[in-house]
Amino acid sequence: MANKKIITGIDGLRTLGVLAVIFYHLSPGILAGGYLGVLIFFVLTGFLITDSLIREREAFGKVNWRHFVVKRLKRLYPLLIFVFFVSALYFFFWQPKLLTGMRESFLSSVLSVNNWWQIWNGSSYFQNFAITANNAFKHIYFLSIEGQFYIVILLIMPLFLRLKKVISGLLTVILSVGSAALMGVLFLPSDPTRVYYGTDTRIFALFIGMTLAFFWRREKKKEQLHTVNRIFSLPLAVLLLVGLFGALFLLPDKSQIAYYGGMFAFCVIVALLLLLISHPGLPVNRLFSNPIFSYIGSRSYGIYLWQLPLFVSLENLGVNTALWYNILWEFAIILVLTELSYRFVEKPFWVSSWQGFKKFFTQNLVSLRKIPFYALLPLTLAGLIIIFSAPAQARDIETLQKHLSQSQKTTQAHNKALEEAESREAAAKPSSSSSSKVASSSSAPAPPPPAPIPGLSAAVTAKAATMPVAAVGDSVMLDVAGRMQTIFPQMYIDGLVGRQANQGAATFRGMPASVVANAKVLLIDLGINGSIEPSDIASVMQVANGRPVYWVNVRVPRVWQDGDNAALAKAAKQYPNLHIIDWYSVSAGHPEYFVSDQVHLTTAGITAYSNMVANAVVGS
Repeated sequence: MANKKIITGIDGLRTLGVLAVIFYHLSPGILAGGYLGVLIFFVLTGFLITDSLIREREAFGKVNWRHFVVKRLKRLYPLLIFVFFVSALYFFFWQPKLLTGMRESFLSSVLSVNNWWQIWNGSSYFQNFAITANNAFKHIYFLSIEGQFYIVILLIMPLFLRLKKVISGLLTVILSVGSAALMGVLFLPSDPTRVYYGTDTRIFALFIGMTLAFFWRREKKKEQLHTVNRIFSLPLAVLLLVGLFGALFLLPDKSQIAYYGGMFAFCVIVALLLLLISHPGLPVNRLFSNPIFSYIGSRSYGIYLWQLPLFVSLENLGVNTALWYNILWEFAIILVLTELSYRFVEKPFWVSSWQGFKKFFTQNLVSLRKIPFYALLPLTLAGLIIIFSAPAQARDIETLQKHLSQSQKTTQAHNKALEEAESREAAAKPSSSSSSKVASSSSAPAPPPPAPIPGLSAAVTAKAATMPVAAVGDSVMLDVAGRMQTIFPQMYIDGLVGRQANQGAATFRGMPASVVANAKVLLIDLGINGSIEPSDIASVMQVANGRPVYWVNVRVPRVWQDGDNAALAKAAKQYPNLHIIDWYSVSAGHPEYFVSDQVHLTTAGITAYSNMVANAVVGS
């Protein structure tokens, strides 16, 4: 084997990465950029894999590619499969609802195509209410990107190892910049799912890690960093940490900056921080090498795998996982599961070999030491049976996902037409005064009355047809957008899958100025993806500047439902111009209004919802 030299502070970076992801899953409203924690792992993987291959070739003159592949398989698959099996057994006996879609999640994960499967399936990483296996294992996309990266390594590294390191490093720079540029080209502000999950648009982080390995030789780090150690290391480390934590707290997953270079810049910060952390003589190394970081970092893979199935399971039971006192025992459960799987699954497979497995199962069959392993065999078989007999994702959800995608396009086209009409009207205003006499002498024909809409009176329909409305919402708003814009032809809708309530005011401000200025009413439907805070409501009311605001309350099978509705009811007493449209009460006792996720709407639900809004806004 190549001479390996442990980087003592690297577990500290792993700790930051896994904790960022956990707190993002618990409360994306607080740690808005926690999703960036995955990029830390990508940079580390790219660096460590490349560095180990360079060292092996320098030590032995060649790379044992078979050993490379086997080592990667033993590192990733045993624990991944074990987590799926344990989760399947638990779901089967206590929460069978969570088995939905588990077969597809398992197969796509084992085949390392989970990220592409989620793109094809229309799944969003940012939508938080679904209680299914798809949501419990959506974080596995990360492992699929890494698995595909290993294939890329097998294709390009035989060549790169023959080239001069400077040339190979420059090539990885080109590849990383190309991948980041592709993210910017393919990014759609209305739905970042494709670029977030895509290997081609996320692999730049791994290439940045490779670049660091080619340009930096660890054997020379004392000479290379001597001056930095004396003068610049501490302020540079502080500056990098400020940038890193600033992004984790201030760069939300829907920010266009994140996709137009923000993630790339974050990875560069991680790479530079890795450069400093790895030097044992620097203070930042001692900070990142403390025992707590070393423990969590060494078990970060298990922590990452266990956390989301646990959170989704608890939320299905009605537990508010984001409360601080719940976080304490939740993290304790994660650590217990991680420690057990680390000792009895991960480590045994790391040191195992095919000859060892063959000897274990062919020699001395009757042994007390082997009883635990024999006991796992029927459990393994049971897990397989449960996973492969799990119900597939409901077809109405597949139809819904296509509907939301199409609704996004038609809504944007409608919005564009409204903007163009307002531009023409604004351009015509200067000449309106000179032609006022001519206009007054000839009476223009009255526009025809709007077509009748089932469930609405002629008076409501007529008034809605001429009312300018600015509307902001999440996927439910997208769900009903088509009928809403039929009732309100002058309604400008900005709906986005996974949008949080704290993004409402910013979304209004991001609309064309004329749209918000001309709107007689602001309509908002946010809250299914997380808690509504008083500050979120206050920000929207500030944008409204005294105009009527109609906020639709929520029906969502999650712990924040009642809190959101209570927060809205309380705010309505504080703001005279805030009106709550009570969808929660209107939809009570009407299961026919909802598809199988109990949040999005059937045709009957869309009709009931849009009629409710029209009667509330126009009939009030």
